[in-house]
Amino acid sequence: MRLSCKNSLRLSLIVIFAGVVFIATETYLYNRKNREYITAWQTDLSALQALESLQQLLWRAKKAEGNFLLSRKREYAEQAQSSLTEFQEKLSRWKDDETGNELLNSARQYEQLFATMVSNISRGRLTRGRQIALELSELGEKIQGTIATMSQRRRADLFSQMQASQRLTVKTARTIWVAALLVLIAILFYAIVSARKLARPVRQITDVLQKALDGDLDQRTGLKPRDGMGKIGQSLDKLLFQLKTFDQLKVEKITEEKEKLEAVLNLLSEGVIITDSEGKICLMNNPCLQFFGLSLDGVVEKPVSEIAAMDKRFKDLVTVTFTDRKKIIDREVEISVGMERPAQKTLLVNTALVRRPDGEILYLVVLFRVISKSKKEKMGLKEKIKQALGEKQRE
Repeated sequence: MRLSCKNSLRLSLIVIFAGVVFIATETYLYNRKNREYITAWQTDLSALQALESLQQLLWRAKKAEGNFLLSRKREYAEQAQSSLTEFQEKLSRWKDDETGNELLNSARQYEQLFATMVSNISRGRLTRGRQIALELSELGEKIQGTIATMSQRRRADLFSQMQASQRLTVKTARTIWVAALLVLIAILFYAIVSARKLARPVRQITDVLQKALDGDLDQRTGLKPRDGMGKIGQSLDKLLFQLKTFDQLKVEKITEEKEKLEAVLNLLSEGVIITDSEGKICLMNNPCLQFFGLSLDGVVEKPVSEIAAMDKRFKDLVTVTFTDRKKIIDREVEISVGMERPAQKTLLVNTALVRRPDGEILYLVVLFRVISKSKKEKMGLKEKIKQALGEKQRE
């Protein structure tokens, strides 16, 4: 069964939380057990140091004993007695098992025999003193053996604890690494799912915006306002709906105005042509269409220069208006009209440019009317009268 995005995120969080808790628990247990090992190490090291100190004291005592037997000087006996006293004091502070008590009893016995030996030798009982010296030597070897056994046991315990601590460290490190790897995988999975969850509404919003820019205002994101991206998507849907409504109203308004303009232009007897800034025809009234023998559907969105029914001299007037960016007033032009049976017509042409406030051209309006021969003769007579009156005034 395929998990949903929400359930996948929950499962990832559970795995991450469980992994972090597991790592923290393992770390705590490792630290506690490691502290126990460290305490045991310190105890064993202290015991080894104490045993080493006891060996040195016993060695000094035996050395002083040997010097006393050779020289019979009282100072050597005092040195040996001092070492034995310090040896017993250290043993009395020894916190060990029955072996420590046995060693303490042996040390006391050694001290008593040493005192007896010194007393006999001081009184001249050399034979008895030498016998006691042999007993002291045997007892000293026994004490040394006991100390060596205790040192060996402490070293074995210390080595065993070090191995156990090393095994625990390796095991804990391996466990923590595995748990950390699982947590890392869960974090990566959570990041990927979160990125996809975030990228999906962003992609939907981007696609809808791109289609809206291309003119398709019917698209919707369909996002619900559960989070920030959902609110943005819902706001975009409302905006597109308002733009769609406004666009429909705008189209209806433009269509209405265009129909009014066409109705007004069709009432005129003059021919009217309206083009955009590129010279493409936007509108022609009926007198113009009838004059050139055209249909509105066949000329809309086409440049004036591509209309075959129009004479080149008429097209040149449109081109000159765009080129010079100046209007033309009452320009007479003779053109040929008709494709099958051409007829010569004289037109009185006026052009005007509709501009934006910044001066950019929006539309070109061409208005023309046909001049008959009688009207042309009258206009020619009027021109001659005006010229004659002008010459008379100059005289």
